[in-house]
Amino acid sequence: MTTIELCLGERNRSRQREEEWTAPPESDPHVGRPGYEILPGIFAGSVLGTYYPGQNKLRIYAYVCGPDALDPIPVGFYLRMCMLMTLVHEVAHHYDFFSRTARGRWLADAPDKVEIYAERVQHDWFTKYVVPCLMRDYLDQWQAFNRWVQEKVGLELPAEVLLGDPRTTAKGNGIVLRALFDTGQAFQELLTTVQQGGDLQKARLDFARDLHYAEHYEPALLIIDLLMRADRDNVDALVLQADIFNHMGRYEEALSISKQVLQREPCWTAALETQVDAWMGLGEYHKGIQGIDKLVGIIGDEPREVVRWQIEKTEALIEVGRYTEAETLLASIEELVAGRRLWQRRIGRLRKKCRHQRRRTQDM
Repeated sequence: MTTIELCLGERNRSRQREEEWTAPPESDPHVGRPGYEILPGIFAGSVLGTYYPGQNKLRIYAYVCGPDALDPIPVGFYLRMCMLMTLVHEVAHHYDFFSRTARGRWLADAPDKVEIYAERVQHDWFTKYVVPCLMRDYLDQWQAFNRWVQEKVGLELPAEVLLGDPRTTAKGNGIVLRALFDTGQAFQELLTTVQQGGDLQKARLDFARDLHYAEHYEPALLIIDLLMRADRDNVDALVLQADIFNHMGRYEEALSISKQVLQREPCWTAALETQVDAWMGLGEYHKGIQGIDKLVGIIGDEPREVVRWQIEKTEALIEVGRYTEAETLLASIEELVAGRRLWQRRIGRLRKKCRHQRRRTQDM
């Protein structure tokens, strides 16, 4: 590597492929570069860095902000860590170009494989090398940043959780599921809410929910515990706790919490959902079916949710040997989701499972 440039970047530079769920970039008010406001008054470009194969050169693009946007001071340290993440990613491309493609592992013009490798190396090297370096050489700033995080979040979290998991590219240049649940963006949303004077408890709950979506269950539960200490009647926190317990396979605890909530709020939809999930996890399929019928009655005319729970009901009907009902329900679901491939594939799998289970029962 001969050149590393820290620069603003071209104003007209954009990602080769914008994800369909992202908002279009907007020009920042300071220099007019297209990008996104990641924190109040702080703007990132659409592209964070670029590696130039064959030139031994990479560029890291600056964040743009006004003079007051870096208060409190740890925000600046946070942005430096973000830029170091980008640097490691571009260095990974350089390492890939010279050390891996030369050995014939894959062609340099296979973008999915190139990005998958760079993201994996970025994740590994940042944790293995950059974090220890920051803790050793910038201890005061590191400690100030962690105190700041503890104040806002309620507990310390690893830097790689706060910055987000970069491993988002899938084979075929697709997107892996965890890209939809980016803890880095969730942390930025929490800070934005707090800096704009929003409700800290709600912001923490939303952050815990995002940690849960990204399968960081333990820190999410710690945040919920803090919320419950402040307000034992926080029903939203209780329901989220039950949902996390379901995902961890702790179905009895999830069932106990959902029952507790439903005694107070009999039609609380999220609590009914966690109760059904717990029953299904425990193999209590008859109770699960009853719970789904009640849930669908409350959901009403929300087609996507109705389909989701009718699919779950079909699974339960098959498990208890009510095959004719399962097939009838699948036929009605198929009419609702006509032309939607993901649902059609799942219906096909369930129909095959139903036939297989019926055949096994008849052969016994």
